[in-house]
Amino acid sequence: MFLLVNTKTKEKILLEGSTNYIGTYANANIKIEFTTDLMILLQEEREKIVLIKKSGNILVNNKPILRKILEDGDQIFIGNENYLFMVEENIEQIKTNVSPPFLFLEGDTDKESQNFIKSLMALNNFSQKVSSILDFGTLLNVVIELAISIIKTQKGFILLYDNNLENLTIKSTINLEKEIGEETRLEQIISSKVIESLKSEKSLIINNISLSQYPAIKNVIIARLKTHNSIIGYICLINKTNNDNIQTKHSFSDHDKYLIESLSTQAAICIDNANLYEKIKNETDLRNNLLRYLPRDIVSKVMDSKINLSLIGEMQECSILFADICGFTSISEKLNPKEIVKLLNSYLTIMTKVIFSFNGSVDKFIGDGLMAVFGAPITNPNHALEATMAAVEMKNELESLKEKFFVEFGIKDFTIRIGINTGVAVYGNVGSPQRMDFTVIGDCVNVASRMEKSAPSGGILISQNTYNKVKEYVNTKECQAIVFKGKKETIRVYEVLDQEKISIIDNSTDNSVRMYSRIQLKTFVSIIKGNFRSNGLIRDISTGGVSIGTVGSYNPGDIVIMTFKLNNNITFRNIKGIVKHIERSMFEAITMGVEFVDFSDERLKELVDFIDTETK
Repeated sequence: MFLLVNTKTKEKILLEGSTNYIGTYANANIKIEFTTDLMILLQEEREKIVLIKKSGNILVNNKPILRKILEDGDQIFIGNENYLFMVEENIEQIKTNVSPPFLFLEGDTDKESQNFIKSLMALNNFSQKVSSILDFGTLLNVVIELAISIIKTQKGFILLYDNNLENLTIKSTINLEKEIGEETRLEQIISSKVIESLKSEKSLIINNISLSQYPAIKNVIIARLKTHNSIIGYICLINKTNNDNIQTKHSFSDHDKYLIESLSTQAAICIDNANLYEKIKNETDLRNNLLRYLPRDIVSKVMDSKINLSLIGEMQECSILFADICGFTSISEKLNPKEIVKLLNSYLTIMTKVIFSFNGSVDKFIGDGLMAVFGAPITNPNHALEATMAAVEMKNELESLKEKFFVEFGIKDFTIRIGINTGVAVYGNVGSPQRMDFTVIGDCVNVASRMEKSAPSGGILISQNTYNKVKEYVNTKECQAIVFKGKKETIRVYEVLDQEKISIIDNSTDNSVRMYSRIQLKTFVSIIKGNFRSNGLIRDISTGGVSIGTVGSYNPGDIVIMTFKLNNNITFRNIKGIVKHIERSMFEAITMGVEFVDFSDERLKELVDFIDTETK
C-alpha cells in the first residue's frame, strides 16, 4: 500500500487505484491549495508509483523533476507542503532512518517547517549560482561565500588536492587572514585523523574546540568534496553564528550536517568541471602559442608529453638558420609604420610556413630577421639537409612576394640572405620566472648568425659542418674562408647554388632496361606516405617516374603522394606514385625509384614538354 504523509499535519493520503491526480484542478482526487495551477499524476506501473509533473513547481529530494519512479522515503516538496512517500509496512523504518534530521513526523512546528523551506530554497539558489560559473577562482570564492551564508558561520576555507591527489592546498578563505598565513602548516588546521575519517564519512562536526594557537576557533564542520572518481578536497566552516552573523554558543547540528553534505556534493561536481575547463583552456592557449613557433606535429608530441620543453638544458646536434632582409633600413624609410608591419607580417608568415614544412621550428623573430632550428627538440639525422632545403625554398617563395610587394608598396628590390651552421647546441627553457622562452644557445648559433651577415645579397652560405652532410644532394661552390672576430681558426664556407639541370644521361634503346627518356636535375620534393611526411631531392625524372634521395621508412610497394616544382616553375601537386626499388646508404639516407600512378593527360603533357625542352 502506497502512502503520502504530510510531515507537518501528519495526514496520511492513501494512493488508491492505478492513477491519482494531485493539484488544484477540479478533477484532482487529492486537492492541494496552491497559488498557481498545479497538477501531478501518480500512476502505478509494475508495482511502482511513477510521479509525472503536468504543471506547477515540485521538488523531489530537493531536485526539480518532470518524471520519477518514487522510492520509499522520497521527499516531495509541493508549494509550502512537504510529503514523504512510503509503503505502509515501512513507515516506522522511514521515521527513524530515511527522513532528514531536520524533518520530524511528530511534534513538528511552523518554525521548523519554515526553516526547512528556507533551506531548500537556499540549496536551490546555491545550485543555480555555482553551476553557471566556469572560472576556477571565481567558483571557489562563490562556493565558500554561499556555504557560509547558508549554514551561517563566521569563517571558512576550501582545501583542494593537486593533480596527483597527494598534496592539499588552501585555495579560498573568508575571514581567516589572522588564522591562516603563508607559513601555516596544513596539519595545524585539519589533522590527518580527520582526513582519514572523511574517506568513509561525508562530513564531520567538531564542537567545543580549544586550541591555544587558534583561540578564536570554537567549532568546525567539514565536508569532503567528492566526485564519482575521487575526493578532490574539503570545505571547512568555522564558528556557528545566528541570523545576525554573531557567534553563538550553539554547536553545529545534524541540520547543518545535512546542508553541508548537500552543497558539497554539488560544489564538487562544479569544481571538477571548472578545473577541467581551465585545463582545456590552458592546453588550448599553450597549443596556440606553440603553433606560432613549432610545426604542428611537434606541437602534438609536446602536448602528448612525448617531448619535454621544460628541460633545464640538453645537448643536441642541430642546424641553425638565420635569415635577414637585405637593405631593410632603406626599405622602411619609404614606408609608414603600418605598411612596415604589414610587409613584415606577410614576409614572416610565408617564411615560417616554409620552415615548418621542412620540420624546423622558429626560435625567434629579430626585427626583420628570424632564427630557425632544425633537429631540436626532435632528433632528426637529416636536419642539415632540411635546413638547406628550407633555405632554397625560402628564396623560391620570395619570388612571388617580390611582385606582391612591388604592387602594394612600390618596392623594386626585395632580397634576403641566409646563413646555416651545424653543430652541438644546448636547448631548453631560458629566461626568468616572469618569462621563459624555449631556445638553443651555443657557439654554433653564434657562427650561424655571423655567416648570415657575411652572406651575399640573395645568397645562402653554409658552414663546413653543414656542407659535409648535404654535399651529395645540393649544388654548392666553396667561397673564401671567413675569420670571425674572437675566433682563431678560419671557417670554410660554401654558397648553395640554384637547382641545376645537368643533361640527359640515359640514351639507352634497351626498353627492358628503361622505357622512358630521363633527365637529371636537382629539385626538392615533398613526400607523404599515410601520416608520415618527409622531404627529399629529385635526382632524375622521366615521364614514367622519378628517382628521389630522402630519408625515412620506405619500402617497395609503398604508395606515396609527391609535390615538386620543375625548373620552369611548373608545380606538380599531389602526384601519386608507387615505390619500385630502394637503395640504402649511410646516415639513414635512401635513394628510391618511384613510378607515377594515375598521371593525368594534362600533367603528362606538361612533363613531356618540359623533358623535350630540356633535351634539345
